[in-house]
This record gives sequence, structure tokens and C-alpha cells, in this order.
Amino acid sequence: MNVGGQIGRSDRVTRVQLLVASTCVPTGPTGQWLHWQQPHWVLDAMHHGQQRQAFGKQRPFLRPSGNSYLYAPGVPYAEWRETNNLESSFIIFTLAGRVEEDYRRLVGRAGYHQIQDPDGMLGGRLREISQLLFERRSGFHLRAHGIFLDLLGLILGSQQVGTGERLVTKPDHPGSSSRLSHRVESYIRQHIGETIRVSDLARHVSLSRSALAHAYRRQAGETPRRAITRLKIETAKRLLLQDGLSTKQCAQRLGFATQFHFSRVFKRTEGTSPTHYVALLRRHKRI
Repeated sequence: MNVGGQIGRSDRVTRVQLLVASTCVPTGPTGQWLHWQQPHWVLDAMHHGQQRQAFGKQRPFLRPSGNSYLYAPGVPYAEWRETNNLESSFIIFTLAGRVEEDYRRLVGRAGYHQIQDPDGMLGGRLREISQLLFERRSGFHLRAHGIFLDLLGLILGSQQVGTGERLVTKPDHPGSSSRLSHRVESYIRQHIGETIRVSDLARHVSLSRSALAHAYRRQAGETPRRAITRLKIETAKRLLLQDGLSTKQCAQRLGFATQFHFSRVFKRTEGTSPTHYVALLRRHKRI
């Protein structure tokens, strides 16, 4: 099933043209590589599912949902269709003048760039453009073109978080908690008794480790690893003081490999051992 259409409009200032937009759920044969090489710029977003992808002679990698790829004209890439349980959107467009120079610098010599999109900023706009072109209601071409220009600006305004990798997130609003930091901390609290790795957090929020580290530190003021430690030690204090658990029991309850490891992390964080911490608090509060 394909939803979308074609549009050809030009903006004299930025000199861009949107050619094709589509949201699709693939049908047909599976278990095969599909090879692509477009003569124009391509931006695609994976909404649902995951698939293997490859560029040129590079090793294939697993591409999860929640990210987008930008391809320069003439860049060959391939997608392995193992299942039809996928949903994606894409646009094909042309650039000229200064905006094309900006995009050429962005993709570099590789000719492509991965854009992490945890909030669906790009994916949502691609869907909206496709829907407008499919329905073709009055004024659709102007609305689609406006969203398309906004999309181009979002990409150029995204943050570099690694080699060939950028990040698009919603702007933070004063006084409101960040969606990303909330999701990260919720996951940590739900798995507080397990050994939590940063790669587990990255997988949960559909980001690479480097993108997560960059975005989370900007929003929360600490690294994901520090957040894991902080929340585990916060829980340890409650278990030690309120529940009366021993150091060994805390270590087991919170997923530490050994009692010694737990005590070392606790002392590094609080400046004193768990046993001494409990003694000080009980003496101070007389509990």
C-alpha cells in the first residue's frame, strides 16, 4: 500500500523542489535485497519495524525504527526485506544553490547521514506531507511545501552526535520535564534490580549510545551512566534505612555483581560506606 503523490514547486530563495512523497507498508516477496540509487536527494524514516541495510560494499547493519536517513543524489544503498511488518515514509527532492552546499557539507564524502529522531519530528512531517499529497484538498501543495521547507530546516539545525550521525529532538520547555529524560529514568526505575547498561537505555529510546549520551546530558545535566548510579544509590538508601536491609542484601536487590562493588560505588557517590552512612543517619535522627 502506498500513500502519496508528486508535487513540483520551487522556492526562489532556497531553490528547492519536492518531487515525490510516500508513506508505505511493503507488500510482495520477502527474503531479498532491494537496491536503490536515486538521481535526487532522498530522506526516509522508519516508523515501525527494523531491517538490515547496507551502503555500497560496507557490512550490513540492523536499522531500527525511530531514525531517518538522508541520501545524496547517486548514493547506492540496499535494504533487506525479511518481513512486510514495516512502515516507512520518504520524500525525493532536489536542491540547488546555497542550501545544496549546506546539505553536501552535512553528508560529507560518504554521501549519506543517519538522523536519530526519537520524538518523530522528521517522521511525523514525512507522514503529513504524504497524506496531504494523497488527499489533494484545496491548498494541499502550499501546505505540503511549507512542511517540506520546515523539514529541511530541522535537518540543518540538528545536532552532530557522532560520525555520520545527527540528532533531532523537541525543544525543551521551561518548567516541564523532558520526554527523553522521563523515559530513561522510568526504564531505570522499572529495572532497578537488574544490571542496566547504557546500551539497554539506548535501545529502549531507539537511539544510538552516542546520541543518547549527547541528548540526555543536554536535557538532564548528567550522563546516562550517572543517572543509573544515582537512582540505584537513592534506592539503596531507602532499603538500608527504611527496610533495614544489609549491605549484602542491597547489593543483591540492586543488581550489583558483589557486595564489595556495591560498597565501592556507594562510597564513591556518598563519600562514606553504606554501614557508616546508616550509623550516622540513625545517630543523627536517633532512630
